[in-house]
Amino acid sequence: MTAAAWLWANSLTGQTSTGSTAADRIAFTRLNTYALEVGEPGVAVVRDSAAWWTLWQYFGHEYRSQWDAPLPDSIATPPPVDFGRNMIVLVRPAGRWGCDGHAIASIEFQGQVLRVVLGPDHPPEKWSLICDPEVGTPVDAVVLERDTREAEFVAGRPDYAVPKRARWWTPPSIEAALDTGQSALKLLSWRRLTRDSTLPFSDLRRLAVAAAAQVGPGLGLLGNPRVRSSVELLTILRSVPRARELLFRLHAYAVARDQRADTASLEVIIDGLRRGGDHPDLAYLLVRNMTVQKNEPLLRSLHYVVQGDSAACSVALKAYASRWPVRREILGSAPGTAYELLRCPEASPRAGRETPHVQLVHFCGTTFRVRNSLPVAADVEWEVADSGEGGRLTVPPRGRAPYSEVFLTTRHRGVLRLYRDGGLIQIQGNNGPPCPIPPDTTRTPAPVARLFFPEDIKRFVVPTGDTVRYYRRLVRVVFYDTTGGDQVRRAVRQWRAAIVAGGPYPSPYILRVPDPGPKEGAFDSLLARLRDEPGVQDVYPLAVAEPIARR
Repeated sequence: MTAAAWLWANSLTGQTSTGSTAADRIAFTRLNTYALEVGEPGVAVVRDSAAWWTLWQYFGHEYRSQWDAPLPDSIATPPPVDFGRNMIVLVRPAGRWGCDGHAIASIEFQGQVLRVVLGPDHPPEKWSLICDPEVGTPVDAVVLERDTREAEFVAGRPDYAVPKRARWWTPPSIEAALDTGQSALKLLSWRRLTRDSTLPFSDLRRLAVAAAAQVGPGLGLLGNPRVRSSVELLTILRSVPRARELLFRLHAYAVARDQRADTASLEVIIDGLRRGGDHPDLAYLLVRNMTVQKNEPLLRSLHYVVQGDSAACSVALKAYASRWPVRREILGSAPGTAYELLRCPEASPRAGRETPHVQLVHFCGTTFRVRNSLPVAADVEWEVADSGEGGRLTVPPRGRAPYSEVFLTTRHRGVLRLYRDGGLIQIQGNNGPPCPIPPDTTRTPAPVARLFFPEDIKRFVVPTGDTVRYYRRLVRVVFYDTTGGDQVRRAVRQWRAAIVAGGPYPSPYILRVPDPGPKEGAFDSLLARLRDEPGVQDVYPLAVAEPIARR
């Protein structure tokens, strides 16, 4: 049964339970928690917004526009609850939700204890037409008036299994992630730790090794900036297809230039070159890499890749022939009957005449690369057809590289013609994809700290059952390390706040926000709204220095 069908069935019985007519029954309201994906049975009582928010950060459904995206586009957020007046009782039943209805049947007073009755008092007589016993097990959550009494969870009938106290708030750990078994804490650890760029490199490496051994999912690691910037970690994760793509796209040239590069990294780069793309300069770097030249499988593989480039192929073949025979018998064949011969295809004179020495390569939008493979500088002319736009430029000689290049950007979009010595040498369209706009990564500066103004000190809130005063207008906000400066400034403007200290990442910002008022519930709601902003990792209240004396 789908979530929509379940909600429809739920609406038939009503979302609010008032219990029986007994005076000791407590009224409560059910919350929609189908996006809360807790994988472990348990019972709990939540009395503050921090615990409620953490639970959803840990187990809220992750929404992705693509199934293999390393990071989710968003995470489900919790329904708003005023914890100044209310609290939440949570039950994640053992086994399947089935057709027994809601996990929480009733809540009642029993002396100094809140008695939470789980499951119906009798098995269902028959399945409902809109009930599916194979549906998954969501968390049953109800809101009731805040109470400090301890909750006791009991079964509505003898055969109903009452879950143990929940361990859902246990922090993720490397040890839990590396556990060979299966648990909710292990899944949580892989979900949270793989994205944490503040982890020590040794821990990230342990996670990468475990992901390569299929102990846990490695996709989240590919969204971690420190993993993406590490050739070693991406090489360890090379069994993950997107890791190979990232290693080639981000580090191909660095690996090719490294004369001591790891053979596994070089294998990924050569494979990426084989899969396509115009990278003649990369091929030249690889054929001159000493690690490649000393490794027979790598050099043989590279030789096949660069056969279309006679110069690069010649260098690769010469290096191979200096160490190994270019003629090799095919395994499984009779001796002397079948063999494989490494060689480079000969370029015909006609092909040589048709190969341009100066050529255009589209880059993006209306930007092109003009490449010169001549040993001397090349003066060329260009024009955009039917626009009147044109000009001249000089491309430097290639030097020791396969070619030199300069970038050319036109104002108009259309067919670009390239001329040399008065003759047309190439026509190239520029209707490709637009050039990406680079993100604003400038960190938002903060002024000199100016805290504890009299107006700030006079405005505070004291949570129920606490002795600490918290500033109502000052909060500490931690942004993710991937949050750009423009996103920080946009959030500050949206909140009508001002930065008074701290920042940039990894230091938190201290913000002065509009006064939510003296009520605890309003203050909790303010913190929840701030946490909902994309790019925000967490928000913390700031305590006034001295606690209120107990009376």
